[in-house]
Amino acid sequence: LYCLQKGVRARLVNGRNEIWMENRPFTLQRTEKRYVSFFPYGGPVEDFSVRGLKYETEHMTLDCGRVQASSNEFAGADEAQISFRSGVVLVMLCQDLL
Repeated sequence: LYCLQKGVRARLVNGRNEIWMENRPFTLQRTEKRYVSFFPYGGPVEDFSVRGLKYETEHMTLDCGRVQASSNEFAGADEAQISFRSGVVLVMLCQDLL
C-alpha cells in the first residue's frame, strides 16, 4: 500500500502467480496465467465493474471478509477493463486455483 500511495507499482511475482494493488481503474492484459481474482484491501471497493472477462459484473461492492470476485478468466478478449469509484483492489493473476 505504501508503494501504491507513492505512485510505485510494486508486484509480488513467482513463476505461477503475480499480485499487486490498484487504487484507480485499470486495464488488464491477458497473460499465460489463467485465473484473475480481485479482493478489497483495507475496506470496501465501491462501484466495482469488470468487462472483458468470462464473468462480468457492474456496480458491485467488494466487501472485506467475503470472496466475491475470484477465479475469473479471460474468455474471448485479450484485454479486460476494471473500474471502481473508491477503495483499493488487490489483484491476483494465478496459474492455479486458489
